Amino acid sequence: MNRLIRKILGVTLSLSFIMTPILSTEAYAAQDREININIDGNSLVTDDKPFIYNERTLLPLRAVSEALGGEVVWDGENKRIDITKGNKKLTVFIDNRLLFYTDENGKVLPAVMDVAPIIKNERTYVPVRLVANCLGLEVDWDQDTYSVVLKDNGKGKYEPFYDMSIVYLNHGDTFTKNTALVLENVDNIPSSANQTRYIYLDKTTGKGRVVAACNFDENHAKLMPELEYNKNGVLAAIVVDNKGEFLAGTAYDVNFNVSPSVELSGITEGELVRGKRNITVNTNFIPDHIIYKFDYNNPEVDDYISSEFDQATAFPFSPPKYKNGMVKITAVAYDANGVGYESDTINAIVEIPEPQPVVPYLYLKEIDADKVGEVPVVLSVARNFDVERTVYYAENTVNGQLKVLEDIPWGNYSWYPGPDMKGTWNIYAKTTETNGTVKKSNVRTVSIAGEEKIILTGVGPNQVITDKISVNSNANVEIVDVKYVLSNPYNLTEKVLGSSADFSEIIKYTPTSVNEGERDIQAIATTKSGNTIYSDQVRIKIYLGEIYGSKPVTEKTNFINYVSDFAVHSQKLTGMAASIQIAQAVLETGWGQSIPVDRYSGKFSNNLFGIKGSASAGSVLCATREVYNGVNYYIDDYFRAYVNPEESWRDHQNLLLLVPRYKPYREVMYDYKKAAHALKSCGYATDPRYATSLIYLVEKYELWKYDEQGI
Repeated sequence: MNRLIRKILGVTLSLSFIMTPILSTEAYAAQDREININIDGNSLVTDDKPFIYNERTLLPLRAVSEALGGEVVWDGENKRIDITKGNKKLTVFIDNRLLFYTDENGKVLPAVMDVAPIIKNERTYVPVRLVANCLGLEVDWDQDTYSVVLKDNGKGKYEPFYDMSIVYLNHGDTFTKNTALVLENVDNIPSSANQTRYIYLDKTTGKGRVVAACNFDENHAKLMPELEYNKNGVLAAIVVDNKGEFLAGTAYDVNFNVSPSVELSGITEGELVRGKRNITVNTNFIPDHIIYKFDYNNPEVDDYISSEFDQATAFPFSPPKYKNGMVKITAVAYDANGVGYESDTINAIVEIPEPQPVVPYLYLKEIDADKVGEVPVVLSVARNFDVERTVYYAENTVNGQLKVLEDIPWGNYSWYPGPDMKGTWNIYAKTTETNGTVKKSNVRTVSIAGEEKIILTGVGPNQVITDKISVNSNANVEIVDVKYVLSNPYNLTEKVLGSSADFSEIIKYTPTSVNEGERDIQAIATTKSGNTIYSDQVRIKIYLGEIYGSKPVTEKTNFINYVSDFAVHSQKLTGMAASIQIAQAVLETGWGQSIPVDRYSGKFSNNLFGIKGSASAGSVLCATREVYNGVNYYIDDYFRAYVNPEESWRDHQNLLLLVPRYKPYREVMYDYKKAAHALKSCGYATDPRYATSLIYLVEKYELWKYDEQGI
């Protein structure tokens, strides 16, 4: 059999409906002869000429269907075609490999074809092998007349395109709980297979969402149903390569009949609760959130209802002693529509024992010994009793000299020892309780060089000054005066910004254009002993030109439309739900209104996720917060700049796909609810309501529609 004949045996028919063309001519193979159609010995004359596309011969369906006496119905809303010929029915969808056919027992069943119906020149095409077999036609090839030969003799039978199947699953099966999904008969699937995706499809639209997924080599996915699946539909399994391209598939007519089940875990009926318990729930559906109710059946004890928890987060049940006695514990899991489903109530007995006598402790926290005398250090104690007085002491290890460093009711003390404390000292604290009892803490030993020191405060290294300069200082000795000097590190010119006899006084200076550029600031003080001491020089940048702030990438009302193509393409490539990607971009950019730009040039970054570093278009400088000597200030940092926003989208996608800590996210990234909670648990954001915010956006703005797909 030559190559052309092999192509013909996979032929495809065309349906002549007016549609928008979607295919480029590059996909079509060159032909030196027109292909003809012969039906039951008669040549079919049609203006819709057959052609070869991706090694498949495509033929006009309407002409063929009418010649066979078939009825063709077009559903424009769902891009669906229903063909009826006698007791045989066939349903296909444009750009979708899902089909329905009538089997030998008269049942209409779903299946997956290898070539999806396509459009060319405002005509729709579907596989002739499929039509022929499903409608009982025999197909042959006549080389002499260069014709596809169709015989309406009832000998055609449906033959599946792929051998693969789902283990232990049959048409008509019903899912009632979480179920493991495993493929079999996969030996003939190409070696490029990368991922298996399970899609639950609506029979009318032919579209649905991924409900389970796994790496192809792992071949074990977990289906956890949602209550909205409770209807008859199609569960399709498809195998794709690392570009998301379809390789093989199979489909089953299934039912979901999930009767919501909520089961408490972490505590059992009749259990004695003598300490903390982490309580969770097991469900057979994906809850939106969970609350826990505690009924103490005691008028003297308040009942308790928890705040909202996600399923991945345990409730820390730790009742106090005064709640000893019977407690009824119930969990309520809510679905996306706000309907709650209660667990069985568990009766537990709270029996918190009498507390053991508290052993008072007073603990002086660790001191950074290398910094003592160089910069101020914080002295702080931890204790488990109330006090009315706290005294910090220093005792010289050589001569026993005792100094009171600070005498306060309670709290921390910022200690900056000077030359008068040169030597080695034992540091400790004493506290006085309200009853007069005095306790002493542990001892920390430090060595002090005893040098006169001054530090600069108010500005920090690499700070960018765009307005006034505000500086002061701190010294470990008495000073007569301190001045603040601004110097040019390149021509060594200097300017005194101001001076004071009090190092804590804030000196303000408004720079001019002559001060612009990199500059050093230093505090220079004269001590009471007549010495001159110098702070470290702090390099800053003075910029008095225009400062550019973040800019929008598109209008706020257009943002979802603007990024949806990026998300849908990423979903095809990786299996990552498009909805969760869009929701993240909404939060990260404030609906596309806050995209980083270079502070000085206004260069637009196209950075939709605020990732630092350098990318295809280099980087932009943006302000970020730092701390120096206890003062918050802003410095410049580099954020990635991209040639276009789509590159930024891919970069963020790769971050989630490649960074090890996001592995739990990758396991559930096909489902927006699971993915939202996984992002939170993986530490993507510190906001405790990050997952809830993502889910809210997906559902309020119906972003889940972007997750819907065919095959």
